[in-house]
Amino acid sequence: MRSALKSLGAFGPAAASARDTIRPLTTADPHMRLAAVAALRAAGGDLAEVMPPLPGLLDDRIGDSAVLLGEMGPPASAAPPRLRTLLTHD
Repeated sequence: MRSALKSLGAFGPAAASARDTIRPLTTADPHMRLAAVAALRAAGGDLAEVMPPLPGLLDDRIGDSAVLLGEMGPPASAAPPRLRTLLTHD
């Protein structure tokens, strides 16, 4: 399933019609959730769809989540305080 999500994400905005299928997967297990959030973002999902699962993903998959946030750029600016906390925690 993660491979399918990655493939959908590669289509970018052309995969917009798949957003309704992708959206429920943003609440799956952490590995699936990260792939679904990335695919949803690539398919043109707005921040209201993409940002809510990210705090939990930062707890579960900090490295991959941080990369995704970096790819999102300025729209992801709400997440850095949480990211900083996780990175400086002993």
